[in-house]
This record gives sequence, C-alpha cells and structure tokens, in this order.
Amino acid sequence: MFNNEIFTSPDKCIEECDKQINFAKNLITYLEQYKMQMEAMKTMANSAKALQDVNPLNMMNKFMDFMSNSASLIQTPEKNKLEEGEAKE
Repeated sequence: MFNNEIFTSPDKCIEECDKQINFAKNLITYLEQYKMQMEAMKTMANSAKALQDVNPLNMMNKFMDFMSNSASLIQTPEKNKLEEGEAKE
C-alpha cells in the first residue's frame, strides 16, 4: 500500500484504506459475536453437566453401582473361604 499511488492518487488510496478499515471493524464485530456465542454454549454445556450430576436417575445408578461394588468386595472373601473349605474336603 505504501507505493506511488499514495502520492499520485491519494483519493483512491484513502478509499481503499476506508474499505480495509471497514472490513477490519466488521471482522472484529463478527469475532466478538462468535466469542459470545461460544461462551453462551459453554455455559449451557456446564449447566447440562451440572443437571446430569444431580439427576435423580443418575444418582440412583451411581448409588446402585456403589452398592454393587461394595457387595462384591464383601462377598469375595466369603467365596474364597468357601472355595478353600471345599478344596480341603
């Protein structure tokens, strides 16, 4: 852009600069809106995640998994004792 055109036809150069400035302003506006949309989407996703965490069905499933795992840990030593007793007989 810094060439002879600045001096030979300044009106044309001014017009081109105005176009580029306008384009840059519009691009900045678009990117700001895009950023706001992404932040809103992130907020919605965080809300959905929080709702999943307190969903009674999910909480019940987690509790049932916990109980199942606890029961399997408790039953395992008894099964081992039974298997050892059977092996001794």
